[in-house]
Amino acid sequence: MKVSFKNSLLLGCCGSMIMFIAEWILASSYSIIHIRTFLFFGVLYCLLGVFVGCIFAVLFKWFGVVFKHRWWRSDHPGFLPAIFLAVFFLIYGLYHINGALTPTIGMFAPFSLLADFICFGFAVILFRAALSFGEKKSGVVPAFLRVALLPLSLLVAVNLRFFALQPRVMQIEELFFGTISFGVAALLGILLARVMSDRIAFMKKDYLATLTHLLIVIAILFAFSLAGTASSASFYVDTKESNSESEVQKPRNIIWIVMDTARRDHVSVYGGERDTMPNLRKFSQEALVFDHAISTAPWTFPSHASMFTGMYSSRHGAHHWNGKRIAKPLSPENLTIAEILASRGYQTAAIVSNHAALSRNKGIGQGFQFYFDSPPFVFSLLWGKLLQSFPQDSFRLRHLWVNRVSLASDINATVFEWLERRTPEQPFFLFINYMDAHNGIAFLPDPYDSMYGFDRKMGKKVFKKFNPPNIVHFKDEIAPAQNAFWSAGVQRRLSFLDMQLAVLFEKLRVMNIYEDALIIVSSDHGELFGEHNSFGHQTDLYNELINIPMMLKYPQAENAGRSDRLVQTVDVMPEILSYLGVDIPNGVQGQPFDIVDHAIIAELFEQKHNSKAKRNPGRYYRDLKAIFSIQKKDLVKYIWASNGKSELFNLKTDPKEMHNTIANQPALADTMLTRLQVWQDSFSHHRIGNVRKEPVESIQR
Repeated sequence: MKVSFKNSLLLGCCGSMIMFIAEWILASSYSIIHIRTFLFFGVLYCLLGVFVGCIFAVLFKWFGVVFKHRWWRSDHPGFLPAIFLAVFFLIYGLYHINGALTPTIGMFAPFSLLADFICFGFAVILFRAALSFGEKKSGVVPAFLRVALLPLSLLVAVNLRFFALQPRVMQIEELFFGTISFGVAALLGILLARVMSDRIAFMKKDYLATLTHLLIVIAILFAFSLAGTASSASFYVDTKESNSESEVQKPRNIIWIVMDTARRDHVSVYGGERDTMPNLRKFSQEALVFDHAISTAPWTFPSHASMFTGMYSSRHGAHHWNGKRIAKPLSPENLTIAEILASRGYQTAAIVSNHAALSRNKGIGQGFQFYFDSPPFVFSLLWGKLLQSFPQDSFRLRHLWVNRVSLASDINATVFEWLERRTPEQPFFLFINYMDAHNGIAFLPDPYDSMYGFDRKMGKKVFKKFNPPNIVHFKDEIAPAQNAFWSAGVQRRLSFLDMQLAVLFEKLRVMNIYEDALIIVSSDHGELFGEHNSFGHQTDLYNELINIPMMLKYPQAENAGRSDRLVQTVDVMPEILSYLGVDIPNGVQGQPFDIVDHAIIAELFEQKHNSKAKRNPGRYYRDLKAIFSIQKKDLVKYIWASNGKSELFNLKTDPKEMHNTIANQPALADTMLTRLQVWQDSFSHHRIGNVRKEPVESIQR
């Protein structure tokens, strides 16, 4: 088989397309990925093939002159298929070794280099094995397809099924097990190809033999896809077995669901013009629904830290501090609900879509034996790293429609895998974070993508005269059409989440878990769509951000109903422990729901590295603390601001917080400030780590 520039290009393109089609078939069965993304991948893979073909056409010419060896048999009819098979095996293997299996230690670390060396050794063996059954009469493409289809397809299948999802913390065992599995899969493929070539040698037409190989490969890929979702076994962070028997008997299982960034008024359990979540509304009929549930923070990380510890941000310390860009991790000195339950025989698992704010390196995974924080599956493909490098809000989201966070359907697949893997005899605590209400979702499957009249093409028209700085600085107002566009975009995502919640609840019923489980459904914070001349979250403490949906279904639907009691996310942990009959640790600031009498507080700390704050420092460079109080049957809210722009609202007469009455009610403002000072003094000596402490005297209106 002649080594020529044309043949090199042909085999380069063939090899890249084999991997692309194999990834397409498998990835489509494991995750929801838009056709735009796959088409883009296809173009990139073709370019990769052309590049490899060009490089090796030049190298073959040079090596053919200066390198003579019995292993380098460029005149052998099977040489070109064999060398290209080895090259694509190396490209794919080395990429995943250095890009997925060892992301935290670097490609030149000793373990990475050793894995690379093993991969190279397999490539040499693969080359020799492929070289042994070339056919003189075959064309270059049919010969390559018969040699490379099975090895490369099996390589992709094994990787995407068992090794594509990897935590960001390196596991030595996973590294070498993955590397060896890649090699064994490719060698097994070449052996099967050899056996198949012998069995179908009677076929006189090349295309019939090649078509037979192709059909067998497609059958194998579909068999892999039907075997289950991509394995998340690597996310077991604690393999120590729990006590065989739980110290608590009721309920058997606890499931805590957080709908990240879900606004209360977008969840139809609380009304609204659209029935966005009918399945959750049906669930709420079996639950205790709180009409006044307040989050401790308007963004994900400190809010979750408060939920897990029962402490406010000032106490657990996991928030922005001293002007640092990255929030301080949750200190191991804090005791989480997962740690408490694990010590009492519970299996503990967290499956989170918010892989950025809730990554395990932030300390939020304390006590969880299984902690899944992987990015969406599309980023596990060969070109996933390149996709991650694109600007988040331009090419990747707007043109490729790549979801930056996992859809609820993908999260459910991991949830179901863990439920099947768990030990049925032991109770479990399962925490699930869904991100569908958050930005970063580029597309949804039909019919949800265009639900409520949402048309992304209308965005350019609606926001043609959109000027955020003018709005933020009160020089302009958000247009009703702009608010409606954003609201429809979020509400359709909530409806998709609602459908997936129904799938989850049905799965729990089938597994005989639902009826006897304690199930909590809440948000961690809300979102602003131009209200108060502000956008997003992590900016303010208005009720659109901190007054959240929250409901608990107790076993056998006991205590179902609605409550107007003022409670907080810090109260969920002590409520669970109290219901189980477990002592609440010292230092927990929340209380069981029926005795809540603590101050209702929300906090927002230094935002100097928030992108919106950077663009508008005059408004957002400040700390905020909010406190709620009942005054003569009126619910009053005071927001202290470190820049002196404090606010006071009567939520009974002004539920949308449109009228700041601080100038008209200075005495009430002073009373609220004093209560805030008393609350801060009550635990200031318990601060953990190097967290900036404000003296009480410095807090002024």
